[in-house]
Amino acid sequence: MINFTRNPKLYFIPALIVGLTIMFFGCEGPAGADGTAGDAGTAGTDGLAGVDGVDANETCKVCHNSSDTITAKVAQYNASLHATGGHAYYGSMTSCAPCHTSQGFLEVVSTGDDATVAAIPDPAQPNCRTCHKVHNAYDITDWALTTTTAVVPLIDATASIDIGDGNLCARCHQARPADVPAWDATVLDSTSLGHFGPHYGPQSNLLAGISGWEVKPTGFMAYDNSAHTSLVDGCITCHMADAYGAYAGGHTMKIRYKRSSDAPEDDPRFYDEGCETCHTTVDGEDKADAFAIEVQALLDALETDLVALGALIWDTEDEEFTQVTGKFNDIVVGAVWNYVLVLEDKSMGAHNPKYVEALLTNAKLALDAL
Repeated sequence: MINFTRNPKLYFIPALIVGLTIMFFGCEGPAGADGTAGDAGTAGTDGLAGVDGVDANETCKVCHNSSDTITAKVAQYNASLHATGGHAYYGSMTSCAPCHTSQGFLEVVSTGDDATVAAIPDPAQPNCRTCHKVHNAYDITDWALTTTTAVVPLIDATASIDIGDGNLCARCHQARPADVPAWDATVLDSTSLGHFGPHYGPQSNLLAGISGWEVKPTGFMAYDNSAHTSLVDGCITCHMADAYGAYAGGHTMKIRYKRSSDAPEDDPRFYDEGCETCHTTVDGEDKADAFAIEVQALLDALETDLVALGALIWDTEDEEFTQVTGKFNDIVVGAVWNYVLVLEDKSMGAHNPKYVEALLTNAKLALDAL
């Protein structure tokens, strides 16, 4: 500790410090005047205007409007076989999915392939999105069909089916690949029957007048097509005429229907709204029923010969004729093809009366000539 009493000179040091402090801080002059303000900077360029917002409610109303259009179409569709068929449950494999599931159909429409890359894990049955571009653009184009491109038949890559908007239907309603004998084949025991045929749904083939076994024995009937082949939109013209409630036409796609649950299964009503455009003087139902009787007679005659030849046998469990497993003459095999083709078409010849009559008549002539 410093002892100031013993050394008076040391009193000077604190006094000096205080004095210097007063000099440096106490002598500060007044603040100077503010400087001149700088020039204002140039204003920046305005940004681009944003896109006007869209009223979501108005967007939805393009389709979901007060007319109940969608509600009506959904009610019709729910009564269709596409909605009630149940095929999606076992049709998710790669070769089946394109027609038995909505996802598979849209995939092959996009890729152009005949099968999906993989099985569909959560298969959905055909629905609105299968056929229409639902919620793609959220405008009137959402009603557009997912495809209307002409179809190259699976059974014949050299042919083409082009029936306008009906090409959407033809993508699935066609015969599957099979080895159908040439019309002049004489080879014995070459093809094995068992589950031989077009694999259901060959409607577009018959409508277009292709894919039948066109045998030409002595005295054969010419293979001509009916006027139905030239319908601009094919299937849609008749099957999707103005709807009759949820019974027929429209998105039910039905021409025959039942008005009540207790109506006879074998006597459905006929809806000929789509027929009247062309059949103006003849009742469509009468014409279809009359021809169905003729086709049934031709099928019965062909059936009798095929049973006699051992190619068909009566299945008591399913109550129908089925094919006998084993190899047969190519003429027999060709006749079986025509028989199954017409049966699986399920129109009893109405899709293409002239072509169907020739297929059955000539197949019978060929068998009789064996």
